[in-house]
Amino acid sequence: MDNFLTFSIWGGVALQIVGVLPKCVEFMQTTKIPLGSTNATVWSVFLSGFSIALALFIAKWIGQFFEKWINSLPTMESNVRVVIIRVVKVVLVTIAILIGLASVGIDITVLGVFGGAIGVGLGFGLQKIASNYVSGFIILLDKSIKIGDLVNVSGVEGIVTDIKTRYTAVKAYDGSVTIIPNENFVTSSVRNTSYLLGPGRATVMMSVDYSADIDEVIELMTDIVRKQPRVLINPAPYTILTNFGADGIELTSYFWVPDPEKGTATLRSNIGRAMFREFNKRKINIPFQQRDLHIISMPEVICKVENDVPAPSKSEAKAGT
Repeated sequence: MDNFLTFSIWGGVALQIVGVLPKCVEFMQTTKIPLGSTNATVWSVFLSGFSIALALFIAKWIGQFFEKWINSLPTMESNVRVVIIRVVKVVLVTIAILIGLASVGIDITVLGVFGGAIGVGLGFGLQKIASNYVSGFIILLDKSIKIGDLVNVSGVEGIVTDIKTRYTAVKAYDGSVTIIPNENFVTSSVRNTSYLLGPGRATVMMSVDYSADIDEVIELMTDIVRKQPRVLINPAPYTILTNFGADGIELTSYFWVPDPEKGTATLRSNIGRAMFREFNKRKINIPFQQRDLHIISMPEVICKVENDVPAPSKSEAKAGT
């Protein structure tokens, strides 16, 4: 669109400078193009395209100005901004197309048939696309998902970086971005860690040998968790015995962090490393899988030894005697 306007304007200026613009216009006005039952001239087709492109360019410029103004409002939420900006842009583009068509003498009432065809297409062949577009406005208006939220949907966990009309971009911890259709956020379960502001709970599990002093280990694990900078003192962390396993006693430390949307993987790793160092220092054994094999009875085994030496013949056996 922008290139077409630029080429048309500068092309017209260049033709006017060399003095051939009137002849080019006369040629375009006399050259007809058969369009259905009528014959349109090249000039009328060019004016139609130029008018529509100019109207769209003006609508785009007004939309960009409106977008900057909306983004400058500090009190408006990001979701509301996105919805307002997209609705205004759609309205401006629609008005620009209608004005452009009307300016070249095209009766816009004939677009009713075209609109009906689009409706039929959406009803049959474009159901998923229409559903994703509607879902995009739903999640923006109900504020269930916002840019910057930590979510887990369709097996993908990451931070929402952008919410488009048709899809939502989720950036994982490894830097990859997954494009998820908006319909998935409406029709399936979504875990949004950032939905409610407040602390989130995390756990770290350790296993110790049956010979260990459980009370000492519980106190040690709780103290290690309490010393971490991100762990909240209130609610206080605690450690409980969760299971008598086949290889050892399983203990779990529970703690809360004020910012769960930032993730807890690194924090849990630091806690686990600190526990491992303290366990080694205090000679607390972390069990590994081992089994004792008890043989109750052994069946009688008869071994038959054979070699490659051939058996002696009868004559050799008599001679030997």
